[in-house]
Amino acid sequence: YMVGHQITLADISICCALVDGMKLVLDEAFRKPYGNLMRWFNLCLAQPEFVAVLGKVTLCGGAAKREAAPKKEAAAKKEATPKKEAAAKKEAAPKKEAAAKKEAKEEKGAKKGKKDEAAASEAPAEKTPEELAADRKAKMKKVIKEGGKRGVEIEGAADMGGLKFFCTSVDEPAGDMEFMDACMEAMNEKSDPTQEERKGGSGAIGKMIFSAGDHQLGIVAYVPDHLKDDIDAIEWIRKVLDLFGGKLEDGSNKVYARGTIKADGDANKFPLKMKEPCITEAISYLKGKSLFPDADSDDDEMVFGDDDFPS
Repeated sequence: YMVGHQITLADISICCALVDGMKLVLDEAFRKPYGNLMRWFNLCLAQPEFVAVLGKVTLCGGAAKREAAPKKEAAAKKEATPKKEAAAKKEAAPKKEAAAKKEAKEEKGAKKGKKDEAAASEAPAEKTPEELAADRKAKMKKVIKEGGKRGVEIEGAADMGGLKFFCTSVDEPAGDMEFMDACMEAMNEKSDPTQEERKGGSGAIGKMIFSAGDHQLGIVAYVPDHLKDDIDAIEWIRKVLDLFGGKLEDGSNKVYARGTIKADGDANKFPLKMKEPCITEAISYLKGKSLFPDADSDDDEMVFGDDDFPS
């Protein structure tokens, strides 16, 4: 057998896979060189368990070749056709062919017209400025909601792990810098402990957030006032942007900096692919300034990163 001296799942799987081929395609001439395979195959088929499932298996014997229609009989039938009938068909053929061509042409034209109409109806209508504004407003609500929720999570992680700085990604902004600013603002919004669903609350924690869209990777760095002597937001974000040749956005300053890395397929620069290395680089920079716990140290503090908050 395939494995050892008794039937195993390997024999059952391979035998069942070969059955249809052996019955319909693999004729005697094809099987001849594979004596050992056929001995094993026939041995399996002889087992009662195989017979109960597969039944009696008749191997392909080249019958398909013998099923060719005899040419002589066809020729005899052709010769028996009356000449008069052939002449009548010949006379009727041009008229019938012309009618068929005309009908096919009309049908083709009708189908083309329907196809064009269907394509026109399926094509998405271009949105009006009002509709685009409404879509963006709805998207902004999702961005703010994600930012508020992520702010609460970051605050909790910082309390447990004693973190001053945090690096994470957000999905809803999709690399749009206006949305990323709104997301960061929602994270930093002062939390109301009396609310049933708390939002924000991480304004005292330095952060760098990342968001990947189709066109670019957006990055925003935030440093609270009481930590501005420990780190420069521009210096921090430049370290990350330099990894893939990104650009520092205008208006960046020591406590709030923005940057983008454009997608470039020819250079193998894809926002989703670049996001994780950039987060790692941002955390490495913090570790170099002793502003983020080192996982290799003997410190018992908990260490949090982006993977603790899956998007």
